[in-house]
Amino acid sequence: MIEIIGISGSSEHTAAQAIAKAIEEVWPGISNSPINDDHIKIAANVKISGYKVSDIDIVMYGCFNRERRFKSNKIIKSTNNKSIRGDPITLQNFIAVVEVKDQNESGIRITGDDISVRYVRNGVTEWKSATEQNVKQVHALHAYIKDQGIDAYVHRCLYLGGIPSIDIGGAIGSSFNGVDFFTSIARVSRVHMSSNGYVLSSGVSADIKIFSNSSIFKTITPSALDRRRMDMIVTTTQESAELLKSLGKKMIIARGRGGTGKTIMFLQMACKAYEQSETRTLILTYNHALASDIRRMLALLNIPTEVEKSGIVVETVMSFICSWLYSFQIIDKESEDFYENYESNCTALLELISAGAITRGDIKNIISSQPDRYDFECLMVDESQDWPQNEARLLMALYPTNAFCLADGVDQLLRGRRANWDRGINIEDKVIISLTRSLRMKKNLAVFANCIANDYRHCP
Repeated sequence: MIEIIGISGSSEHTAAQAIAKAIEEVWPGISNSPINDDHIKIAANVKISGYKVSDIDIVMYGCFNRERRFKSNKIIKSTNNKSIRGDPITLQNFIAVVEVKDQNESGIRITGDDISVRYVRNGVTEWKSATEQNVKQVHALHAYIKDQGIDAYVHRCLYLGGIPSIDIGGAIGSSFNGVDFFTSIARVSRVHMSSNGYVLSSGVSADIKIFSNSSIFKTITPSALDRRRMDMIVTTTQESAELLKSLGKKMIIARGRGGTGKTIMFLQMACKAYEQSETRTLILTYNHALASDIRRMLALLNIPTEVEKSGIVVETVMSFICSWLYSFQIIDKESEDFYENYESNCTALLELISAGAITRGDIKNIISSQPDRYDFECLMVDESQDWPQNEARLLMALYPTNAFCLADGVDQLLRGRRANWDRGINIEDKVIISLTRSLRMKKNLAVFANCIANDYRHCP
C-alpha cells in the first residue's frame, strides 16, 4: 500500500504523487497491496519544529515483507567499494527526504556534484545550494528519528521539476521513473552485500516500522479552538492594516499591557505581509511555550519558513542570538556553559561591531551564507521591554532599524530592567501605537481584580 499525506495542490504534494506513480510502475499493484506485504508512506510539506531545519518538502517511509527488487540503471557503489550496474538490488526498507525544486535550466547551476538553484529576494538574485539544503534536512530528520529512540539511515534525493533529467547522484528530473528514483538514492548512500545479494535499506526493519507511526505521517485536524485562532490570525483588523503600511519603512512599536492583543496583531501583519509581498518575518520570544504554540498555528496554516518561499519563522531569543555568537566565533558550539556567560558574550560581540572589527559587510556575508537562518525583512520582538539592554542593542546592530516591530508590554518585567529600543531614533522613523483594551481577561475576573485593587488602595 502507498499512502500520501499532506495538503493537495502544493508542488510538494504533486511531486509526492509523481513518486508514488513511479513506484507503482516498477511494481504494479503495490499501491493497493496489503500493508503486511508492502507499506509506503509519503508525507508532503513536513514540519519538525525544534530542529536546525524545520521544513522538509517530502519525507518517505517504506517497509517490505515480500521481496521487492530493482536493477540500477547507473553505476553505483557497494559498501565494499565495488562498482555495480544492472545487478538486482533488494529493497528491504527505506527512510528518505526529498527536496523539491521547480527552477528551469537557467535557474540551476551545477558544480561537481553540488546543485545550486537561483532565487530572487528584494530584487536581488541569489544562489543557494540545494544539495547542502537536502543534506541538512537529512541531519535534521535523523536527529528527529534518534530522539524517538530509533537507529536509522536517512537517504536523500533532489527532485528537479523544471528539467526532464539529470545525471548526478541524489537527484532526479521530472521525467524520472521508479528505477531512477531508487538508483539516485543508492548512488549517494551505497548498497551493502548480504547472503541474498545486494541490499538497500535504512536499518533493521523492526526499527523502521516504528517510524511509520511518527506524527510526521499523521494528518493534524484543527480543533474548534485552533480554527478560531487561525481565523484571528488571517483576519486583518483596522489597527494591523494601518501598521502594515509602515512595515519595513519604520520601526513599529505596539505598546500595551498583557492581553491587549499585541502578539495577534503582529501575527496578522506577518501573515498579510507574506501573502501580499512575500515578506519573510522572524518572530522572537523568550517564551518556549508561546513559540511552540505559534509554530503549531503557522503549520496548520501551511505557512513556510524557507528563504526561497519566504513565510514566517519562530525562534526563541537566546537560541537565535547564540547562533549569531557562534557564527562570529564568540562561543564554541560544543561548549556547555555559553548560556552562563550569555550577557557577557552579547557584550563582546557588540563591542566588536561598535569598534569596527566586525563590519556591515561581515554581517551581510554571514546572512548570505546562511539565508535560511538569518535572512529576514522583518523582525517581530515579543515582550521587547523585558530584554537585557545589550541583547537588544546587539540585535539592532545586526539588522536595520526599519526591520523591527516591537511588542512592548510596558511594565511586565521578568529578566531585569526595562529595555530602551528606540533611543536616538527620530520620531519620523518610528510608529508607536498604544493598546489599552484587554482582550484576555473575562468580565468577572476583571471585576474581581478591580475590587481587590480598590480594597488594597484603602488599606492603611
